[in-house]
This record gives sequence, structure tokens and C-alpha cells, in this order.
Amino acid sequence: MSKELEALFISSIIIPVAVLAGLRLTGLTPGPIIVSETITAPGVEWEVEKPSYQDYSIHHEIENSYNTTEIAALTNVFVWRYDYIEDEFTIMVNGAASVPHGHIAEVSVEFHGNDYSVVQLWRSESEFKNLSLVEHEAWNDDLTGDLKAFVNLISPNNSRSVSFQIYSWFLVNDGAINPNPLQVSMQFIYFNGTIYKGIVLPTIFTVMTDAGGSFESARLIEFGNYSGFIDYLLDNIDYYKIWLDADQTVRVKLFIPEPEGSWMNLYFYDPNRNLVSNSTTKGTTTNTAQIEYDVLQSGYWYIRAMDPLGAHFLYVLSVEKIE
Repeated sequence: MSKELEALFISSIIIPVAVLAGLRLTGLTPGPIIVSETITAPGVEWEVEKPSYQDYSIHHEIENSYNTTEIAALTNVFVWRYDYIEDEFTIMVNGAASVPHGHIAEVSVEFHGNDYSVVQLWRSESEFKNLSLVEHEAWNDDLTGDLKAFVNLISPNNSRSVSFQIYSWFLVNDGAINPNPLQVSMQFIYFNGTIYKGIVLPTIFTVMTDAGGSFESARLIEFGNYSGFIDYLLDNIDYYKIWLDADQTVRVKLFIPEPEGSWMNLYFYDPNRNLVSNSTTKGTTTNTAQIEYDVLQSGYWYIRAMDPLGAHFLYVLSVEKIE
């Protein structure tokens, strides 16, 4: 994980705890709560190339979970859609937690991102189970311009299970950096029958600009999964480059989640930019193109994803080393 993302994780923990402390001092929660231990679960990240031409329904879920004998917690950041004209993402933040003993006391949701603004943090369609809204607020830091926002909830009846769904709109500001991460951290404070504890589940949603339309502008990647958009009119080719060592065998896959029968071509080039292999999703039942190749030369190898048909959709590119 990069130092920038590590810094985001740290800030996501500090702000909700400070806010909760302030609420306790003002008496908005039922009695003073001293949290004896707070655990931060491993963060979950997902990144996507920003659509370059028109609105798009993304419908991608970023899930995180934490389960022990004391508490089971699940969070889900649903990236709903992108509005091209407004340069705006709509997301739904969902969370649920339950305890076999004791109760859930408080829940906080915090947003933190560079070059984002909140269009709307809260809507009446938001839903709760065994939770009540205390307050919500959003602002951009005067010095850095960073977005900071939070939603605080309490369990007024000391329930053993709670859940919530929050609708939010986030604007990607002009001149946004690349990459552009938005972190959503959800914290559950619970009583285990003896002491109060906290669990923080972070999620990072990162928006990337175009992968690159040529060998020279190819996006540098490593082994892993990458989500991109292709559009026949303005962005029908994406280039990637990856460093590979000689005597490796690699698998490159291109998958189109929907619609069924979508057509894209996948090409693989050596460091001299000579085409060495290609594949296509056309005619497959899985919407997947795949290349396996024995690397004989160390250097930067290139991948090209192309839409030959005249459509637009989300795709997932994965590169892995075959042991």
C-alpha cells in the first residue's frame, strides 16, 4: 500500500473518534462511553478509470468485513453511477453489525478525499434499523481543499443488531489529481458485556484518468486487477505496461461484466513493441479474453485493450504470474 493511502487510513481513524468524543461530552449519547480498545481492520481498495464520454451505471460493490466471537460487522460501498455532465459519482454506503452479547452503542461513517466535494451527503431515502441519526456534516478544508464529512448514528435501544444505508453524491473537482482516492471508514462501537470496544472498517474508492491511448502514454501497472472504461467514439483503446522478468509465465485476462456477448480484443507486446499474442471476447460464453505467455526477455511489456465494435462498457484487466 502506498504512503498516501496509509495516511488516509490514519486520518480516517482520528476524525470519527474525535467526533464521537465530542458527542459524549455534550450528552448526545446515552451516558459516558470509554472505549477500551479500537481495532482497525485491513482496508479494501478498488480503483476504476473515469468514463470519458457519457453517463454510466457502474454498479460495483466494495465489501469489507470483520468477524470474531464478539462481533460480526459488514460494510459495503456501492458505486452506483457516474454522471459525465456533472462529473459526479453516486454511491450508497451500507453497513451492518451484530453482537451475541451486550449491544451496539454507536456507528460513525467518515469520508475523506482529495479534490472531491459533496453534492449531497444525506437523503431522506437513507434507511436505518435500530439506529437514530445524531448529526451529519461535510466541508472542504480551507488550506488543503480536502473533503471531510461524517455521519453519526446511535442505537437508542441498545440493540444487538443494527444496519444502515446512506445515499451520497460526490463531485470530482476540476484539476483533480491522478489517482484520486475517496476513503470511506465505518466505525462500530459496541459493548461486549464487560467493556466498550470499537472496530473500524476502511474502504478506498480511487478514480483514475485514462489508461493511455498509445505505447508512449501507457499506464504503468503491476500484477493485479484493474478496471477501465472503453468507448468507441472517444476512447476505444487503452494501453498498459508492466515490468516482467525473463523466464516468467504470465496470464493476462480481460473480462467484461456486462452486457453478455460484448466484444473486445486483447493484445500482448514484447519490450520492442512487437505483437506476440492476441485474444478476443468475441464468441465466448464468459465475455473473457485470455493470453498465457512464457516471457523470454526482461523489460516493460505492453498490453492493449481495444473495442472494435462501437460500444461503451466497463472491463476488468487482470495480470498474474503463473507459478
